[in-house]
Amino acid sequence: MKKIGKKFAMLLLAGNCMIYSLAGCGKEETKETGAMSAIVTTTIMPTESVPSEAELQAKINAETVVITVGNQKIYMDTMLFFIYTMETKGAYSEEYYQEVYGTSFWDLEYAKDYTMRDLYKDYTMDSAVQYVILAEKAKEQGLTLTDAEIAENRVYVNTVLSSFTEEQIEQNGMTFDALEATTQMMALAEKYYDYFLENMDITLEEIKAGMNPEEYKEYKTEYWYLATSKYDENYEIVQFTQEEKEEVMRKMQEVQEELLSGKPTDLLQKEYTGLLHETRTFLENGKTAEEAYKKACANMEIGEYSALVQTEYGIYVIKMLDNACMDSYNAAVEEAYETAVRDAFAVWYEETKAEYEITVNEIVWEPIVLGNVVYEE
Repeated sequence: MKKIGKKFAMLLLAGNCMIYSLAGCGKEETKETGAMSAIVTTTIMPTESVPSEAELQAKINAETVVITVGNQKIYMDTMLFFIYTMETKGAYSEEYYQEVYGTSFWDLEYAKDYTMRDLYKDYTMDSAVQYVILAEKAKEQGLTLTDAEIAENRVYVNTVLSSFTEEQIEQNGMTFDALEATTQMMALAEKYYDYFLENMDITLEEIKAGMNPEEYKEYKTEYWYLATSKYDENYEIVQFTQEEKEEVMRKMQEVQEELLSGKPTDLLQKEYTGLLHETRTFLENGKTAEEAYKKACANMEIGEYSALVQTEYGIYVIKMLDNACMDSYNAAVEEAYETAVRDAFAVWYEETKAEYEITVNEIVWEPIVLGNVVYEE
């Protein structure tokens, strides 16, 4: 973890050194004035203890403005948590890329002359601005955190701090108070987002009204299968001989009879080499099942076993588990709802954001390089 605002710390330390040198260290100085001599004594008053590096850095963080959103100033002690959060996400990818490819995830080009560092840095800024605006809107609505939410948040802050070494905390000046204030602000912003969802006009019923359930009708099946083809060395399908196919057909007839008599699948698989047992869910008009397979399922009742089904690749015995499965429909409705919500929020947020004058302190922000603020490379 590297220091944020190191150059500011160095300037402040230099200033302290000058103050201390002007004090004269308690010496008596004699000044000759013509024939007369006078003694000028400089008395050193007791000074406060020199602040630790962590305290100094925390003070710098608390006084360094990074962004101004309307009348709200976002200081480095707040921004530090947003940087930490974004770098935590990137650190997993960085570890993977270094281990597998021997290259840095952060240096990958997302677009021409625009790396993942740049992308994550922009995300960091956008995220901080959005949270500040939403927190302001929450206050306008009179939303507050409960005592239980505040207590839960404090546990989270302690968890975050405990993930850092003493050296990291010292270098970055992270404090409990700054992290608590930041995470409480974020929690309040999220409370407003929930308020936004509760008060918007989009409902699941409206989404469902615009979607035809029949287009998403699925069959949920269970099958037992023996192949009548294989792949050659060029990965092309080669059909078994007619005699081999007839032998597979005979075996599958036996499998079917034993299934109907209640014989467990694990025993069948021990008896018939290569017997596959899987489940398959497919859309009625989809392409994930062979036409012969779909045709066999079209009129089956729940719990019913099919006759032997010959396809290009092998022979099936199918059992119907659900002939009107709506899992895909429900998933599609949920996805459509979430998309509508995101789109509605995005429109509202862009309109709301335009009401604020947003100023970035580029002197502070421009030198920051995502990927080696919190996590060293």
